[in-house]
Amino acid sequence: MNLYHWAHADCIREYAAGDIIVMAPSVDEARELARDRMDDYLKEHRSWWWSYDTEGKLDENYVEDYDNFKRKFEADLVQEPDLIGEQTIFIRGSE
Repeated sequence: MNLYHWAHADCIREYAAGDIIVMAPSVDEARELARDRMDDYLKEHRSWWWSYDTEGKLDENYVEDYDNFKRKFEADLVQEPDLIGEQTIFIRGSE
C-alpha cells in the first residue's frame, strides 16, 4: 500500500486549507477511492450538510455549488500526487 497526497486541494480550500490523502496500491486506485468517498465527505462536512435533504439527496438549490466543487475536485485529482512512503509528514492547520 502507498499513501498518496494531493496538497492544497482547491476543492476543499473555500473555508480552510485542505489536502486529500488516500492509501491505495496505485495512484489510479487512490483516485477512484477518493471519488467513491467524495459524496460521503460532503454529507458529513459541516459546510455542506445543509445542502442535502432528509433523504440524503442533494437539494436542487445547491446543484451549481456541487457541480463547481466536483469540477475543482476532478482538477485536483488530475494533478500528480506526492507519494509518501515510509516517512513522517507534518500538516499545518488552516491558512
